[in-house]
Amino acid sequence: MGSIVIYYFLFGSQQQSKEFLISKMVIYIILNIGVAIWSSLKNVNDETINGKKGQQQTINDLKPISLVGTVVIWYISMFGFGNNLDTLINPSVDSNIMGMCITGSLTIFGFIWMVSAWYILLINIKKSDKTPEEKVRFYLDDNRTWNGGITGFVICMAGAFMFMVTLPTKPATKEFEFHPVELSVALIVVIGTVYLSVKVPKWFRKYAERFI
Repeated sequence: MGSIVIYYFLFGSQQQSKEFLISKMVIYIILNIGVAIWSSLKNVNDETINGKKGQQQTINDLKPISLVGTVVIWYISMFGFGNNLDTLINPSVDSNIMGMCITGSLTIFGFIWMVSAWYILLINIKKSDKTPEEKVRFYLDDNRTWNGGITGFVICMAGAFMFMVTLPTKPATKEFEFHPVELSVALIVVIGTVYLSVKVPKWFRKYAERFI
């Protein structure tokens, strides 16, 4: 019973006031941004984990407890925001709106993580007194904040793709109908998502290399 009460307190219920729901959404946004910035600042100049190849990193170097805690808080804040938003705007319990709120939140919060991580990385590249070769190895070849930005962008693109899937484009029907135009659009969306997921990190890396 207590776990159910905690669930509804965190993720919203129809009995809660609009003011309370909005207040929780603001807190979740602040929490999410705070975790993204804290993680990026903590890892960007960490000599024990950056500038190494994956096989040279030990479990102790990666600090798995800290990593898991960061990810858990990030996802709780994301789902908390989405569920409270759904409760705020959705008069019914079961609808497509919840899926749109969750995937939309995933898109926004993934974008927040990408921007915060790469912005902090770029500032540190500019301020660093390392040699150009050291900067490339340390900040761009194997840096956890750099990888965090990539992860955030991939999550953003995945959320955007799932958001488009959840959009109600036509009334539900039990009959399967083949539409070449819809299939073409779906293929373009999938190909475009994969293309951007590969290209955007490369574009940012080229931009960052201008300051090395």
